[in-house]
Amino acid sequence: MTTTSELKAINATKHGHAGGKGRLPTPTYSAWRNMLTRVDAKSGRDWEYYGARGITVCDRWRKFENFLADMGVKPDWLWLDRKENDKNYEPGNCRWITISEQQKNRRPMSEWKAPSGGPAGPERVARALKGWATQRAKKS
Repeated sequence: MTTTSELKAINATKHGHAGGKGRLPTPTYSAWRNMLTRVDAKSGRDWEYYGARGITVCDRWRKFENFLADMGVKPDWLWLDRKENDKNYEPGNCRWITISEQQKNRRPMSEWKAPSGGPAGPERVARALKGWATQRAKKS
């Protein structure tokens, strides 16, 4: 897991992608940081779908320069994707794809589970919108 002090040290690097002094981070650096946040930040909004499921980032990619060497610069309009959703962020399982391609590579909502074991947020909302609670109450 990446600690706050480690993230500060990462931001101080000289590769030119992290931003600073009035510059924004590059899209490649942002994709890398978002990947780390999804698997490491227990308080993050997406942690339950990544870190809580055991998805990790390989040791090599904990260093931005290695991620950049393996994946290259993020092409415009492409997103970081794992080919197999139950496998980790690592060389051979990641690629840059369009958002429409990425949407085809999602787990069905029926597989989403919150850490408590109940349905995760998006499924809970979807069920509520469909009147799932009402239908279930009628069947009980």
